[in-house]
Amino acid sequence: MKLLEGFKIIDLIAPFLLVTEITNKCNLRCQYCYNRNHVMKDIDLKDFKLILKDAKQEGIFDISLSGGEPFINKQILDYISYTQEMEFDISIVTNGTLLSNEIAKELANLNIINDIQISFDGHTPDIHNKSRGDFHNALNGFFRLCERSENKENSPSVGIVINKFNYYHLIDIILFFSNYTNRFHLMNVMNSDLSLADREKNEFLTNIIPELILLAKGKNIKLSIDMNRCSNELLDIRINCLAGLTVLVISANLEIYPCDIARFKLGDWKGIGSLSRAFQKSKAIWNNLTHPWCEVGIHNDNKLSR
Repeated sequence: MKLLEGFKIIDLIAPFLLVTEITNKCNLRCQYCYNRNHVMKDIDLKDFKLILKDAKQEGIFDISLSGGEPFINKQILDYISYTQEMEFDISIVTNGTLLSNEIAKELANLNIINDIQISFDGHTPDIHNKSRGDFHNALNGFFRLCERSENKENSPSVGIVINKFNYYHLIDIILFFSNYTNRFHLMNVMNSDLSLADREKNEFLTNIIPELILLAKGKNIKLSIDMNRCSNELLDIRINCLAGLTVLVISANLEIYPCDIARFKLGDWKGIGSLSRAFQKSKAIWNNLTHPWCEVGIHNDNKLSR
């Protein structure tokens, strides 16, 4: 059975989004982090510019800057400026802890603040720090960006990874941050000791999701509950994964993957044309998948078990 049985598979000429992990360095050690590469690297700015030229030639129109922690890269403002110069849509995912007053001012000048998502797993240190850490600096970074935003729509969004420490506090978390932003992105934790137990999953589905929906409607909150991160651990329904079709990822080591979690190597970026070759390979594999990338057996020899 194909992933999209009953639906016509569109033969895309390019993915919509390219995630560029401009560094794999990070100042936090989140318990559920998938990035365990011990070789600390950045994507060189020269290579980054060529990658974007490759992406433009391929027909990609959305670039995400991520990591690691992207603001560890001292040249990140140059990466942002060049992405804007190339007329890509842009998004940035950060833990917020390195957003100084100077950086916040520069980001405001670049008119990029509402394209930034800051990760919070709680609205208090005791909740947030159980899975991520450094709540104080993250919150200060968030406030610095909000102070330079005209309204909630132009403030940074908040990303929340749902886990066993915070799922019962989601209403309070969103209520707290809704004083400053109206955009929230909720994601389920993947393959971690922090995943919800069966009882907790049932509580989340039966009680918390309906409350979240009512809260979003009542307070005009834009709420994205992203259960399309590989296998759907929280809901007993199949949501089809389009990793490798609508998105590709380039790591700081210039390796190309179908998504940020399933580290199945599609190839190395070696110059213009690399994205096209990786995408064609990804499509060919995707058409034979019976489960999302992260559910199939991925071995060291980069072969997928069917």
